[in-house]
Amino acid sequence: MNQKSKVVATLSLDNFDRVKAFTPEEVRMGEHLGIVLGLALKLQGYQYQISKSKTSSQHQQLSGALDVPLCPRDRDILMYLAEGYSSKKIASRLDISDTTVRNYVARLYRKINVHSRIQAVKWADKHIWK
Repeated sequence: MNQKSKVVATLSLDNFDRVKAFTPEEVRMGEHLGIVLGLALKLQGYQYQISKSKTSSQHQQLSGALDVPLCPRDRDILMYLAEGYSSKKIASRLDISDTTVRNYVARLYRKINVHSRIQAVKWADKHIWK
């Protein structure tokens, strides 16, 4: 996937056994499924961007390109946040405690002036994974 390509998904549900194919509850469930699929596609896009930004030269460029100095651990935490990992899973991946991860995340939020994981990923999308 390059910047010019666009991932599109179509969800088609056919049920012609009855006059009214779907109940209102089934329609709501379908809408929720569509939202989840949309979020999964967005996450896939972030994961692609993350994989492109993992080279050491890009990490070096990142340090000089931002007004906010991010250490390698900050960038690791940001990447895992963008991949949707929980604090516990990040801790496992980095071989540190959950509390340490929460401290890193809180410090990262202060550095980039955000208040949530979603805001942090959006910030990274704007400033790092352009």
